[in-house]
Amino acid sequence: MTASEYVPGAGLRWTAAAARTLLTDRDRERLPAALASAQSGMACDRRWLANRLTVLWLAAGYRKGEAQATAWLGEMLRLLAHVPTDILAAAIDQSVMRSERGFLPAAGEILKLADPALRRRQEALRKLEMLAEAPAAPLAVETPVEVCTPEQAAAILQEQGLPVTPAPRAEPASRPEATVDDYVELGLTREEAQAAVDERRRLLSRGRAKPIGSTDAVASAQAA
Repeated sequence: MTASEYVPGAGLRWTAAAARTLLTDRDRERLPAALASAQSGMACDRRWLANRLTVLWLAAGYRKGEAQATAWLGEMLRLLAHVPTDILAAAIDQSVMRSERGFLPAAGEILKLADPALRRRQEALRKLEMLAEAPAAPLAVETPVEVCTPEQAAAILQEQGLPVTPAPRAEPASRPEATVDDYVELGLTREEAQAAVDERRRLLSRGRAKPIGSTDAVASAQAA
């Protein structure tokens, strides 16, 4: 089984309804807590971020006034506060380590480093939210195939003005040709039985008789 299903025009795509069919009862019980945890994981600790940016400002050794420091901190907080704390912390560390001249990292550089992890987390949260809201996909029910009878098919063809081809007749099952022993069991001598079989074969070869089975031989002998 898979959490994906075919979506017309889009191919195979993950869907919440299909994914819910894979959940156990225990999974469904834990889903609200998992969703709450994922939602809290999107938050940014603004106090932590303000302290981290202050350290960066001081470590850079700037001697500008308080107004410039306040403006820089405020702008960086505005641009970065939507990124979860742990993702932001890793991105800031990467940007500082990549800096070779000791300049303060720009907000754009930090966001670029944070973007892949942020997108993955947003996608995971989106799927959890959809799982919590979507009903389970109904089980597929096989639709019985209705087969029309030859008579119904002929009626449909007639209604459409189409020629009706009669169904071929079933050939009767062939029966073994009566033998000399069959006639002997009926009371004929072996010479008489042989003569009867030879006569039947002669007539058959001329097309003047139909094959006669053992049971037919019994009936004809009894009649005689």
